[in-house]
Amino acid sequence: MPDVEPLRDYLRRIAHAPAAAFEERLRAHAAAAGRAGVDPAAELERMRDFLTRYYEGVEPVSSYQDAEGTIIDCVPFEQQPAARAALAAGHAPLKGPPPSAGVPDAEGTPAPATAPAAEPDPAPTGTVKLPRLTLERLIRSGTLERFFQKEPGLRGDRD
Repeated sequence: MPDVEPLRDYLRRIAHAPAAAFEERLRAHAAAAGRAGVDPAAELERMRDFLTRYYEGVEPVSSYQDAEGTIIDCVPFEQQPAARAALAAGHAPLKGPPPSAGVPDAEGTPAPATAPAAEPDPAPTGTVKLPRLTLERLIRSGTLERFFQKEPGLRGDRD
């Protein structure tokens, strides 16, 4: 399994990378998205700022690359974005996912909560798998607003 760039190193690298390294691709993706008038330098800074805020307070316990090439950061449950947003909105802290009892079979015997895995789960106990949101993925959307649109194919996901 190839070494994965630690999240903190990735964030430092994209924060200090010359804007010119990204602006041409951002301009092309924005134009393809029908937003040719976007200022690529300003949009790039908005994307960088978003990623900095998104990952503020997130310290992965470990990271790995899955079979599709996506980097997965294993973070403590309470550090995932939804848990942090709930806490920031004044909700009680989340303590982790509820245990799953499984669905009873035809004879009323509870089935296992999960099927046996073919390979051991690479996520340490007490962590959740958080696919790494990258600047490259945001750039493929053309603009930050377009990334957040709910229409299929507009979030910079792989086809």
